[in-house]
Amino acid sequence: MVVLSARFGLNPTVSEGSVTVHVAAGEEFVPRLFADLGVPIRSVRVSRPTLDDVFMSYTGRTIRDAEASASDRMRSNPLMRVRR
Repeated sequence: MVVLSARFGLNPTVSEGSVTVHVAAGEEFVPRLFADLGVPIRSVRVSRPTLDDVFMSYTGRTIRDAEASASDRMRSNPLMRVRR
């Protein structure tokens, strides 16, 4: 992972046994990665960011977390309770 940071200027994350990096034009980056890295790679997956990925990059939270927080705020706010 240090190599990815030093050589490519990336900020990799490790989760569930996978290393994830975010790069522009991933389809073009992968061949360069294989050529320059020189270590065995078992598999590669290139995907476009999801709406949740973009939301998280801007807010630091997932959409699900934000929705849960909004629901919690409504439940705890006495003015938001429905009276019958």
